[in-house]
Amino acid sequence: NPIALTNATAESLVNVQILDLKGQSVNYRSSKINGRIEFDLSEQQKGIYLLKIICAEEVQIMRIEIQ
Repeated sequence: NPIALTNATAESLVNVQILDLKGQSVNYRSSKINGRIEFDLSEQQKGIYLLKIICAEEVQIMRIEIQ
């Protein structure tokens, strides 16, 4: 269950967190400019998680499902 993200911004560091539905962080990564972030979620329990992406002043949250 790998997830890969690429930081294509030329501006800033990107921080990515995977949270359970209780808001607890289960994984965290940072990427420098033009970097790649990979998560291996094979050890995580099946279920719904939140992918929180923080870049400069912007925060995006996406729902992901591990099956």
